[in-house]
Amino acid sequence: MTHVWVPQSSETVEPEGDQTTGGPGSIWGEHITALHDLFWASRCVQVVRPGRSGTVERHGPALYLLVGESQLVHFSLGAALKRLHWASPRLLRLRIVVHEPIDYTEHIER
Repeated sequence: MTHVWVPQSSETVEPEGDQTTGGPGSIWGEHITALHDLFWASRCVQVVRPGRSGTVERHGPALYLLVGESQLVHFSLGAALKRLHWASPRLLRLRIVVHEPIDYTEHIER
C-alpha cells in the first residue's frame, strides 16, 4: 500500500531555522521531513528534494528517492527491488499513484 502526504498550504511544513531543532511540526526534536528522510536512510535510500543540498555518505546510499519539496511517501520497496535485481537497469522510474480516496479526515469546530 502506498501512502502519500502533501501538506496543505495552511499547514506548517518548513521549520524556521535548523531542520533538526524542536518547535512547531517536530516530533522527538526532529522536523517531520527530517524524520521521513531518516526513515528512508535507515533503508539505504537517500531522499532528494529540489532546492536542498545534502551530503552523501562515503559508501553512498543504495537508492535515491526523488520527491517534491514537502512530500512524504511510504511504500514497500519489495516490488521495485525485485525489478532492480532481475532487470539490472541503470535507472528505475517508479510512479506513485493514489487511486483510493482519503477515507479519514478531521474537522476542527470552534
